[in-house]
Amino acid sequence: MIWPKLMQGLIRCGHAVYVFNERDYARATTIFRSRSFGARNIPKKLLQLAADLVPDLIILAHAEMIPDETIIEIRRQHPAVRIIYLNVDSLAQGENIRKIARKVGIADGIFITTADPYLRQLETNKTFIRFFPNPVDPSVDVGRSFDHTDHQFDIFFAGGRDTDNAEDPRRRHLQVLQRNLGDLRLGFFGSAVKRPFVWGAEHLSLIGASKIGLSFDRNNDYSLYSSDRMVHYLGNGLLTCLLRGRGFERWFDEDEVIYFSDMSDLEVGIRAALKDDKTWRDRARRAWTKAHRLFSSDRIGRYMVETTFGMPLSESYEWPTGSL
Repeated sequence: MIWPKLMQGLIRCGHAVYVFNERDYARATTIFRSRSFGARNIPKKLLQLAADLVPDLIILAHAEMIPDETIIEIRRQHPAVRIIYLNVDSLAQGENIRKIARKVGIADGIFITTADPYLRQLETNKTFIRFFPNPVDPSVDVGRSFDHTDHQFDIFFAGGRDTDNAEDPRRRHLQVLQRNLGDLRLGFFGSAVKRPFVWGAEHLSLIGASKIGLSFDRNNDYSLYSSDRMVHYLGNGLLTCLLRGRGFERWFDEDEVIYFSDMSDLEVGIRAALKDDKTWRDRARRAWTKAHRLFSSDRIGRYMVETTFGMPLSESYEWPTGSL
């Protein structure tokens, strides 16, 4: 959901946005609906789009199917264009660091949802690397859980197929909570708990029907990194649980979220929050208000444009804005 939110934010900032989904295009260009067969048609289409639109800025959102040679050719034909690459995956995830490194020299800038100093060594005089937070958008994050009275779940977490890995700490965390908080209504989904994953509108609906959201990540070693799960919860008015010491304290106070250091600490925090209905609602409302202000897709889109074009920052952003 990150990319639609950024698109909405850029449009509200006054930019004309054209979205090209290379995966969908590749599937649509062959009678077999095959991405692998259709991938060969992508370079020609992109070069034609660049010629037709003459964009000021191209944003590559992962875009693994787009050959680097095509981006280089677009730059040759349109020397004034700026190109940035967005990456929202954890640095602990497989090939991700190598994916980022491959875009150095190809893109003018790289924006990533991790504020880790390791990335500084990848930065060059041709390619800057900057942090950006996952966005919240009022047209997508429409839930106000703190205002509901008919919640389906007390606690919510949705993970994918990867959480079935025995080494994934999220699987162990959920099993502990199932054992120790079984008297509560637990809305756990995904392979870790042997339940189907939930997507799209169903996912957002279940989030909005829950009181507390568990912002568990596979790896907790990188500063300010979280999957977009965190902003889904915050932006839809859940009281959100965050692991202490990862940098989120710079944004949210103790009376806005549940910070925890270990599973025992988390259980205590959850039970204390649910004990007083007004208290959890007030905390969730305060965090919701702050998240929609701090992480507004408009602000993040504006920040990216200002940074990419070397413009003075129009305001003081609450996240690291210099070299990591």
